[in-house]
Amino acid sequence: KTKFHWIPNGVSLAEVSAKEPLSVEVLQQLSQDKFIVGYTGTIGIANAIDDLIKAAHLLTHLPDIHFVLVGSGKEKQEMQNKVQDLKLTNISFIDSIPKKQIQSMLENFAVCYIGWQKNPLYRFGIAPNKLPEYLYAGKPIIHAFSGKGDVVQQANAGITIEAEDPQAIADAVIQLYKLSDFERSVLGNNGHQYVLQHLEY
Repeated sequence: KTKFHWIPNGVSLAEVSAKEPLSVEVLQQLSQDKFIVGYTGTIGIANAIDDLIKAAHLLTHLPDIHFVLVGSGKEKQEMQNKVQDLKLTNISFIDSIPKKQIQSMLENFAVCYIGWQKNPLYRFGIAPNKLPEYLYAGKPIIHAFSGKGDVVQQANAGITIEAEDPQAIADAVIQLYKLSDFERSVLGNNGHQYVLQHLEY
């Protein structure tokens, strides 16, 4: 242990605080009156986007809740086809935006989502770029993860559920939706403070 030191992914405060505003074109694609569950990053199977789509399908009876997926990826078209096949109107896809605009995008989310597949590799922990960015944004996080070293749990910044379980994602969305704005802001602020204390470059 004396020869080992873990340096996690984190955020540069100078970078995340110097955020650029979203373009008018992108803002027009965001529903202003909805409870947005958002994701930014690669749209793919490894990121458990198919599980999020299935969860959205389970929540079509709640018109206030809308899912926004921001990014690109080789499986994006396949995911868009899936949404069309299921005739879902509660999911929007937005093309990739510059990294400097990510915090401006996250401001529009009520909840941030990050998911994984069940993979034995994750018993050693994880360090995705987007997790510190989500935490810094001060939004509660739904973390679909089966592994060790769960920062969302450590920071008490949201809800962690088993990976590959769309029903659990849907239940977590409803749980956060039913909280008051203040209760959600407490979870978000927990994450923000955790970044400042532990994940700042």
